[in-house]
Amino acid sequence: MSVIDDSPLVGATVKVVKNGKMKASALTNSMGYFSIPGLPADDYHVVAENKKYGTLTIESVPVRVGNEVSTHFILTPTYAIQ
Repeated sequence: MSVIDDSPLVGATVKVVKNGKMKASALTNSMGYFSIPGLPADDYHVVAENKKYGTLTIESVPVRVGNEVSTHFILTPTYAIQ
């Protein structure tokens, strides 16, 4: 799983949410990748956040026992309107 803009986004926070409650989180590494092992099988919302880039949510990501799930976020910079 990775978070990118035009290049890997280092230090983005990725949260796994179920029924409005955060179940796990991770930070992206120097390649924009993250891993959250050990989640029980279920469908989750996965949220990527970064101050400069804002927040993006992917809803209903299915996690199944014994399977690796790949999710990629492409964030774009947010700009304050003055």
